[in-house]
Amino acid sequence: MKKKVRTNLWLFIIVGLGIFLRLFYIVTTNVSNLGQYDLGGVVLDENIMNGHIGYIYYLFTYKQIPNFDPLSVYEFYQPPTHYIISAIWLYIVSLFTSSQTIQTELMQVIPFIWSVLSMFVVYKITKEWDLNDRGTNLVMATIALNPGVIMLSGSINNDNMSYLFHFIVILCAIRWYKNRSIKNIIILALSIGVGMLTKLSTGLVAIPVAFMFLYVFIEEWVKEKRFPVKRMLNYILFGVICIPIGLFWVLRCYIRFNVPINYVGTLSDETWGYVGDYSFVSRMFPPNPLVLLKNMAHGGIGYSQNVWVQMIRTSSCTEADMANFPMWAKLSIVLMMGLVFVFALISFIGFVRSFICGKKETYPVLDRGLRWFWIIAYAAVVYSYFSFAYKFPQQCSMNFRYIVPVLMYPAVGLSLASQKDCQENRKVLKLIENIAIAAYAIGSSALILTWFTYTQI
Repeated sequence: MKKKVRTNLWLFIIVGLGIFLRLFYIVTTNVSNLGQYDLGGVVLDENIMNGHIGYIYYLFTYKQIPNFDPLSVYEFYQPPTHYIISAIWLYIVSLFTSSQTIQTELMQVIPFIWSVLSMFVVYKITKEWDLNDRGTNLVMATIALNPGVIMLSGSINNDNMSYLFHFIVILCAIRWYKNRSIKNIIILALSIGVGMLTKLSTGLVAIPVAFMFLYVFIEEWVKEKRFPVKRMLNYILFGVICIPIGLFWVLRCYIRFNVPINYVGTLSDETWGYVGDYSFVSRMFPPNPLVLLKNMAHGGIGYSQNVWVQMIRTSSCTEADMANFPMWAKLSIVLMMGLVFVFALISFIGFVRSFICGKKETYPVLDRGLRWFWIIAYAAVVYSYFSFAYKFPQQCSMNFRYIVPVLMYPAVGLSLASQKDCQENRKVLKLIENIAIAAYAIGSSALILTWFTYTQI
């Protein structure tokens, strides 16, 4: 009983610390920090509204979705769900203050809520995998205490809500797989549809869901030795609900304003962050570790064109420019990057051990359908990120915010492998896992609580 209480207490501490660090970061940094992306600006007297903040103020001011070509104003092509909710919140805030500065700062409440809810959805996902308390704590620490995710929690764009729906879809898909009821498939259809109405890229989760549907369909066909008509009708119901909701915004923009369905805002090749003039190998392959270590020894990183370095860097300190930081701040970033890399590597090895190489006898929870669903979901996120970084050769295209859900997939794999290590009393592996997660959690907390307080990124 005492051990049970202690492990549950650790979960409470992890989640509580994650919430505290998000609040701390939001309160101690201005809304215009580098944790914001494509923020834009608002000058109400001159009717100037652009970027994410302008989108929210437009909805708040005119109480309607844009009725003009959305490409004519920066970021107005984004689906409106998050911005509508933010505009409603802005209206509530405006009842108490007319200060645009205060209103803008308080806009961070909405993405903060999405970020916190994401933690609780991931917790529900760990329960679907039958993880013990230690495994659950490990996954929750990965999501709750990642510095990049903490810094993103105050970003008023639609990233946090899209990640929330990514996790919701994964949870609903697993639950539908276990209980293939009409209710569950309707909930799954709604979650994907609303997710795509939040950010079109959320539809990426449709890839593993489509595999799951196909797997179940074939499995039932083989088992029943006849065409599964009932299952097909369920899938048709799913499409009737999901497709109109998910594609409403992009089809509206395409039909009315000829906006390409897969439109992505791009930057000029003349911008400082353009990396298209570097070779494919330099951009997409892992960097020379000796040169990277030499750079780090001098408080630098280099390899601004490399997707691997930028992924680790922005997961540790967003897009902060280290050039003007004192040496202690540079070293703290470099140390955090090292901790993130080591923990990511250990997590990936755990994922390979359980989902790729693990046998059904060793991991009973890894049903074939769920196993491949998880692998495909993980692969889809990774492929999408690298494909995006290659197609749009800008430093900002390699930001970790485009791949946040990737934290969950290997973490679950590591947790399953860790449970096996505990069962077989593999002390060395258990020690490595414990040290890695402790260093990751302590390093992230220290980073948020120290240098961001002074540098005001």
